[in-house]
Amino acid sequence: MTEDVVKDAETSSRLKAAVEHHQRGELEDAEAAYRAILELEPAHPMATANLATLAHQTDRNELALSLLETGISAHPDHAILRLNLGEIYRQLGRLDEAIRSLTAAAQALPNQAQARIALGRAYNSRGAMAKHAQQHQAALDDFREAACADDENAAAHYNLGTCLKDAGQLGEAEQ
Repeated sequence: MTEDVVKDAETSSRLKAAVEHHQRGELEDAEAAYRAILELEPAHPMATANLATLAHQTDRNELALSLLETGISAHPDHAILRLNLGEIYRQLGRLDEAIRSLTAAAQALPNQAQARIALGRAYNSRGAMAKHAQQHQAALDDFREAACADDENAAAHYNLGTCLKDAGQLGEAEQ
């Protein structure tokens, strides 16, 4: 039991240092620190998520997808892994996969606007590409839920307004 507490504290400290490198733009140091954590704990979900984010930021999308898919295999209910995977799929235009992953993240995080916004963006992208009204409605629903969940979330309101404008609902978009 004591060993687990010490190991958790050590991992927490290493993760904090890795995140600080990442936030300062010291990407090589951050990557090395995330990889060191994963050598000790290959299935650590936050080290996996953050290393995948770093890989995506440096245009290594296949590595990012592989890391996240491996992480989800070990932690199928980890919402942050699913959220990150869905966002990368969306940015790569793999919208069906994005929607599946982001739906799981939004269901696991019902009160977090970020997951609903990401899902709405994916539906909006698919709707815009397919000119499909049903997809626009799904995006509107997700943006509305995100705005209701966090009334002060500017991104939720911006995306809702943009989607309403795209759907030709200018009166509601202006509100």
